Amino acid sequence: MIYQHNQTQANVIMGKCLKLLEQYELSPTPVNYAVAYELQVGKNVGLRSDYEELIENRSQINNYAMQHLYFSHLHEANHVDKEFAEPFTNVLRDTLSDIEESRKVVTNYQKELDESEKKLENFKPETTKQLITKLKKSTKMLKAEQQKLAVRLQQAETETNSLRVNLAKLEKEATIDTLSQLLNRQGLQKALNHIKFDHPHNSVILFDIDNFKDVNDNYGHIFGDHVIQHVAKEIKSRVRGRDLAIRYGGEEFLVILADTEIKGAQVVGEKIRSGVEKLRWRNVKTGKQLPSITLSGGITQLKREESLQEDINSIISRADEALYNAKSAGRNRVKFK
Repeated sequence: MIYQHNQTQANVIMGKCLKLLEQYELSPTPVNYAVAYELQVGKNVGLRSDYEELIENRSQINNYAMQHLYFSHLHEANHVDKEFAEPFTNVLRDTLSDIEESRKVVTNYQKELDESEKKLENFKPETTKQLITKLKKSTKMLKAEQQKLAVRLQQAETETNSLRVNLAKLEKEATIDTLSQLLNRQGLQKALNHIKFDHPHNSVILFDIDNFKDVNDNYGHIFGDHVIQHVAKEIKSRVRGRDLAIRYGGEEFLVILADTEIKGAQVVGEKIRSGVEKLRWRNVKTGKQLPSITLSGGITQLKREESLQEDINSIISRADEALYNAKSAGRNRVKFK
């Protein structure tokens, strides 16, 4: 989202955002601040409506709720677009090249000045002594100025290198879901654009945490966040090589298994499902053990004519049908289609 606020307006909005986050005891993370900022601007009708519904239902406004609002209404608008990032990186590279060339010019000019000084010192006519003295003084002043310029160029190079690092970090953060530390949808798209899945046997699993709304309602959104994190950790432990693990929605996870036929995908899917089922949960206040949390999964294998890059939506749709069958069959199981 591009905002057209001047510095004064942005500062006023920032104050309101921080006050809102403080009200709910939330840290000003990029996600939380983006939601708060948009709420203060008031132009996103859908975001405002969902936020007011949370207030009306007296739901807890925590990190999970803010993640949900961000993912539902701001995610696509706030990503770092490659069309911006790549030209910006090119500008940085060209700037560094110009700095390096300038440094070479300064070094060569200093060398020439040194040689000129020696020639002037060997020039004997008495009538030129004053000229030589003045020229030597000017030469020293010019050398000192050039040394200052070299220092400034070095500082500029350090700053531009820092900008490049920050840009790379920002690009990476834009593709990672902050709660689960898995790829988000933008990360999925970027991965599909850069990784070749040219093997004819690739499979996709779509997981959904069973009865996750009840988990949040019964134990709170903070506990729900922990569930998301532990499920993501279990999924991440089962992927390898070029496999991809994505937080696809609130409680939905997508796994792309490279070079894996459907039988192999069933093995991986079952390991993830059983791994989550074996996790043990306790109420931190009472110490009481809580019921198991389970996953349902839907698996599909790419057809020979399909491509992950071009047909990802229809492939996921097919996995979603298999997931629906798993839910209908009683949950806590993996089905394939």
